[in-house]
Amino acid sequence: MPNLKPIPLVFWKSASGRNPTGGFDARAPALQGIVIMSKENKHLGSSFESWLDEKEIREEVTAAAVKAVIAHQLAEEMKKKRITKKRMAELMKTSRAQVDRLLGPDSGSATIESLQRAARIVGRDISLQLV
Repeated sequence: MPNLKPIPLVFWKSASGRNPTGGFDARAPALQGIVIMSKENKHLGSSFESWLDEKEIREEVTAAAVKAVIAHQLAEEMKKKRITKKRMAELMKTSRAQVDRLLGPDSGSATIESLQRAARIVGRDISLQLV
């Protein structure tokens, strides 16, 4: 694996609990206000993954990241196909509030089935695999 330049990873929330930048929100209180820099020297410090393991939040952070990426991709596909949230709710036979929760980065309540249904409506599919 080639040596990569350090990339700052910043996790934070505003006082309201929302991430005003609309970016990745780890949803883990332990991460608020922490800045983590990767090291060019692989022998200094530990990896980000081991830090998450140490804090016992790896699964939560990974799940939030995966959900946020899928929600973003769904929103982009909806935009491309000019499907409003209201129309998506009608097509999914659910409420507009449920679609908001499905697409919201702060909501971890989306099921695989609802994500799959939404993906099919925009002409896509979700592929999950063990790695």
